[in-house]
Amino acid sequence: MQETKVTALLRGQGENYILPFFWQHGEDADTLIAEIDAIYNSGIRALCVESRTHEQFCEDGWWETMDLILSECESRDMKVWILDDKHFPSGYANGIIPKKYPDQAMWGITERHADVSGPCKDASVLCQWQTSPEDVLLGVIACKRTKGSEGLTGEAIDLTDKVFDGMVYFDIPEGTWRVFFLFKTRSGFDAHKIQYCDKITAFGGDAYLEAVYEPHWAHYSRYFGNTLAGFFSDEPCFGNNGKSGFRAALGRKYSHFPYSDEVMALLYEKLGADALTMLPSLWFDTDDTTMQKTRLAYMDIITALYSKHFTYKLGDWCRAHGVEYIGHVIEDDHQHMMTQSSGGHFFRALDGQDMAGIDVVLCQIVPGMTDDINVVPCSYDVCDPDFYHFTLPKLGASHAHIQPEKHGRAMCEIYGAYGWAEGLKMMKWLTDVMLVRGINRYVPHAYTPKFPDPDCPPHMYAGGTNPQYAKFRLLMEYMNRVCHIFDGGTHITSAAVLYDAEAYWSGGKFMYTDKAARYLTEHQLDYDIVPADYLENAVISGKTFRLSKETYPALVVPYAEFLPEKTLAVIRRLAEGGVPVFLIDGTPRAAESGAVVSIPGCTAAALDSLDASLRGIGAADITLTSENDMSRFLRFYHYTVGTTHYYMLTNEGIHGTVDASIRLSAFHGGNYALYDPMNNTAVGMYSADGTMDVHLPPYASTVLVFGDLPQPLADAPKPGELIASYPLEATWDIYIATQAEYPIFAPYRSTDTLFNMTGRDALPHFSGHMQYETTFRWDSVLDHMRVVLDLGTVGESVTLLVNGNRVGDAIVPPYRFDITEALQDGTNSIVVEVTNHYGWAMRDNFSRYLAFEPSGLLGPVMLEIHRVNHD
Repeated sequence: MQETKVTALLRGQGENYILPFFWQHGEDADTLIAEIDAIYNSGIRALCVESRTHEQFCEDGWWETMDLILSECESRDMKVWILDDKHFPSGYANGIIPKKYPDQAMWGITERHADVSGPCKDASVLCQWQTSPEDVLLGVIACKRTKGSEGLTGEAIDLTDKVFDGMVYFDIPEGTWRVFFLFKTRSGFDAHKIQYCDKITAFGGDAYLEAVYEPHWAHYSRYFGNTLAGFFSDEPCFGNNGKSGFRAALGRKYSHFPYSDEVMALLYEKLGADALTMLPSLWFDTDDTTMQKTRLAYMDIITALYSKHFTYKLGDWCRAHGVEYIGHVIEDDHQHMMTQSSGGHFFRALDGQDMAGIDVVLCQIVPGMTDDINVVPCSYDVCDPDFYHFTLPKLGASHAHIQPEKHGRAMCEIYGAYGWAEGLKMMKWLTDVMLVRGINRYVPHAYTPKFPDPDCPPHMYAGGTNPQYAKFRLLMEYMNRVCHIFDGGTHITSAAVLYDAEAYWSGGKFMYTDKAARYLTEHQLDYDIVPADYLENAVISGKTFRLSKETYPALVVPYAEFLPEKTLAVIRRLAEGGVPVFLIDGTPRAAESGAVVSIPGCTAAALDSLDASLRGIGAADITLTSENDMSRFLRFYHYTVGTTHYYMLTNEGIHGTVDASIRLSAFHGGNYALYDPMNNTAVGMYSADGTMDVHLPPYASTVLVFGDLPQPLADAPKPGELIASYPLEATWDIYIATQAEYPIFAPYRSTDTLFNMTGRDALPHFSGHMQYETTFRWDSVLDHMRVVLDLGTVGESVTLLVNGNRVGDAIVPPYRFDITEALQDGTNSIVVEVTNHYGWAMRDNFSRYLAFEPSGLLGPVMLEIHRVNHD
């Protein structure tokens, strides 16, 4: 029998899966060492050094800083990652382009246009549309307009050779025509992004290596592959359209898109001799298939070049030098399949990296906002939970599952820019959202040696002033334990969902992946999001198909008006091979021809029928045999390591308990274990028929284990009954201390009635520790009794001592403690130490977007007496 992951954890063993950002501004050695100690004392054994901004990046001052960090981390057996630029987003390459290669600055393509009416012989139009003297006219194309709209019919005339002395001379045919002037230009980049290296040229990647990677190798080759683990690219992007808002969406007039001579050559290869005349359909819809063909070809080309010349080039260099390359792109608001702030295709943009990667920052996922958009401190103003809660984490986890080179590793940059009002309670909830969707590497954002630092809080240590720092270790230990379980094995899923990039690129109507993702999640059906690129390599096995180590019982294709013919061919191959394929809300048409394509073997299905459809083919992994109205918030993740099965269960609702009975596809009864990763305990359980009862209060999580069971296992809790429950009526003496004063407390007041310590009539600016002391009498504890102290509502983390004995800690509800062993006959003392978040004192602008929950011990505090059966 193999040793289980949980057995190792119960012995205190495990690995590190966390590498927080460690910001650098040029601080002195003592300050840096103190912050490294703070990271180490949080239970973390790696860090990612980020210039934020270190003005001497890759100069003498930077090397002095890195000398110290690498030496200190080596002595602590900590790994070091390096964020690969002077400042985020990655791509500036320490300014090498404007400093050394200004002629290699990025180019883009944009359009300007004039509308003319014909017929008119020997007409002419001014060709004076340059936005910069260096603009290069690529072509002049006249496109016939669709009557009554700005759309184009698809009829086009190349007028490029009709340009003479600043005019375009031509005969205007009958009808309304839009004359497009297409320019190769640098004017579409903002003043900052024009300094970045070009991600779609070979030179751009080479310049990046020259500016950042090779100097680090020259200084620290002896650390590569041991202390120095690798490099991190943070939100590299195309950078186009920087003067026109967050999105550079296809189909928007005047937009500025990435361009190189190689792009144009490849467009001619894909589209033929008419490629230039088809380009206006990047900005305007057409009545024929020109739009679909052009946009798909263009986006396919530039995302492939991004992958080749940037991500793979940097990744291959790292692997050749014994280190790894990780990071993420901006995924926000579906930007992951667009240009400008991202890489155009989530998977291609990260294929060259050694881990999958995402980030969750800026209040994008907030407890309680599962069903409603929420305003955020971002340029796009609001977040749609369909994307952020249900799609974003799965993009990262899916990539880790389907690309063998990722080795199952999915990273999330987490916690940053939520504000100081994001305390440990919210952090734990957010961590569970990621863990239960398959994210198993984390970059907490951030540790900064600068204090105060207004840059994107919270900061975990904050120069020793963050009152929740000490208990942050509890969260990190929890995170490491769960990541240890969900590493090195195989994810079990019910379906693959087709990635929606090509559906968006085509310009047709389509259903975002988000809709299917939410539906499946809320019906306890797990899934991966899979791009067409990977489906081309799918191996059919029976009525399933495999990608890397993953096996998929079905393919779900959200509605797309158009898909590329090669994607439809892949879908057809799977369906004809016996794989259940569900086409949601309609059959796609071929983008290149516009024809409706027959795909034999596929099943047309409405989204709301997917639950029955997938369960009907036996694809469901978990079945609720009884449930309550909170059950739609039940989330799970199934993972196997050898013959051991692990199911993580969480409750994402924050206003009610999930009470359900479940059956698992891989469990048919017998012994199993319940593992509590927060407290690192495991108890043995038994089910005669395979049914398991689930009781998950808000913020709770657990891991079910069966197959090879962990050892040692505590005895299962004996069935018993609550025989008495009554409020602890007491006078509480309250003492307070800021983190700077701790552990020296000052008296605040005594009270018989618990209240909000940061209420308007109390201490509304207080962040720190609140100590509540009282006593009560207890006559005796019988062998068949257990006594539980339920603290009720607490704001927000707590330590409980009874008669001077530390009973336990909690950073999330329920704040319940078995105090039986700590009780004594007669008078018993209780000390409840509550710590709130730093938001009350700091009141930063990021925190404006979060609710401030009340602080302190709020109760009601209840004593419960349980009779335990010993039969």
